[in-house]
Parts: sequence; C-alpha cells; structure tokens
Amino acid sequence: MLHPTQESCRFGSFCQMIDLFVAHKQRIRNGYLWLPTEKCSSIINPDKNLEKMSTRLQLFYKEWYPESFELLIDEPPSGTELGEMLNTSDVVVYNGHGSGMQFLHGETLMQRDINCVTFLFGCDSVRLYSNGLFTEMSGSHLYYNAARCPAVVGALWVLTDMYTDIFSMLLVGNWIPSTNPQYKKQNISCIDTFALKAGQWQLNKVSATKYFIKQHRNLLKVMSDCRQFTHLPQRIRCAFVCRGLPVMNETFSK
Repeated sequence: MLHPTQESCRFGSFCQMIDLFVAHKQRIRNGYLWLPTEKCSSIINPDKNLEKMSTRLQLFYKEWYPESFELLIDEPPSGTELGEMLNTSDVVVYNGHGSGMQFLHGETLMQRDINCVTFLFGCDSVRLYSNGLFTEMSGSHLYYNAARCPAVVGALWVLTDMYTDIFSMLLVGNWIPSTNPQYKKQNISCIDTFALKAGQWQLNKVSATKYFIKQHRNLLKVMSDCRQFTHLPQRIRCAFVCRGLPVMNETFSK
C-alpha cells in the first residue's frame, strides 16, 4: 500500500511501460520525462450542460493564464479538432463528462502520435472496466497510452464538479505557474472557494492554518501534495492518478 505522500504512476503492463519509454527516451533524464508547457489547450464543458463549472473554469484560465491557454468553451470539439489538439499541444486539459472519447473514436485516437500530457477531469476518466470473466480489463486511458501519450491524469470513480474544479485548479495551477504578472508571487491554494462558488474570482492571504501547496515542476510531487489538501473531500483527493511516465515541467524555471 502506498502512502498518500508518495509519488507514484501506473502502467497497464510492463510492455506498455517499455513502449512509452522507447517512444520518449530522447526526453527522459534521471528517470523523468521532461516536457515544455508552452503550448497548452483546455476544453471546458463540451457537452454544454455544466454551466457553473464553465463559469468557474473560465475565471481561472482567464485570470491565471491570460492568453497562454487556447480555450474551447461550451462547444464540442470535432474528432479532427481534438486529434490535432492532442498532436500539437504540450498540455491538454479536458474538463467535461468522462474521458473525452465521446468526441474521438478509439481507433482514430490510436493512429495519432501524442506527445502531450493529458489531464482528464471527468468521472471515471481512467477507470478500468471489466468486459467479462476471462478478458483483460480496459479503460479509456489505454487508447491514449497506445497513441504514445506519455502521461494521462484522470479519475478512478465518479466525481462532483465543484470540488473537481478546485482540484484541477490546484493541480494545474501549481504545476504550470501563472503567466499573469499580478499573480507571480501568489499561490492558487489561496483561492477563495466561497467566492468561486458564487462565480467570482478572489485570492485570500496566506493563512498559517490552511495547508499550502507549493509550486513544483514535478507533476507527481504536486499530485501528492494535492492529496493532502484536506479542505477538499477525500473522495476527490484520492480519485486522481497518473497513467504513464513521471513528468517534469521543463519550462518551470523560465
């Protein structure tokens, strides 16, 4: 059993781990895959039925990353559009129902050559499903990994949107520093969740009584810190895992 503070990532098999290592070995140093985070994309509420979530995440991306994230808001991506996004981006963040594969067929996805870190903040997005007594379990993330996607971060079970939105802000916001000069010395952990729930953006002062997540280039380190953010329910903090290689943000210090 792993301690919540430990860094860990998961693979479907040793063969999959070897395939990902061979595909990305030119960028692996000291056991970590080093990737830039200069070209980032986010899909928000593609099914157009999570209006409050859409409002909250638009506030976050437009305040924390003004003009540095390409946003697709309240609009379903075409299969070609999503495929190109996965092909050309450094980071893709999906905030909607499921894993996003309702917009791109699995066989089409496997024909892609994906080099980006993919965040899937939807229910059951990296869950393994049983197809019968004598068959291997399968999951959406296996299609992404088969397309050489180096790392897929997603959920193992059903989530609630408000807390998931906050978790996504903590994880992405501490792994990719803000590009807004106004927030260069601030931390997303200080976000006022009550204001956010009301559709407003506000950062509070750092409190000695509140757990503070430090920014870090190591994605697994940030994930382990987020699991200790006790202001979120445990069912949310423990739901997210990384399927694939351990990743470092290459542009973190720039």
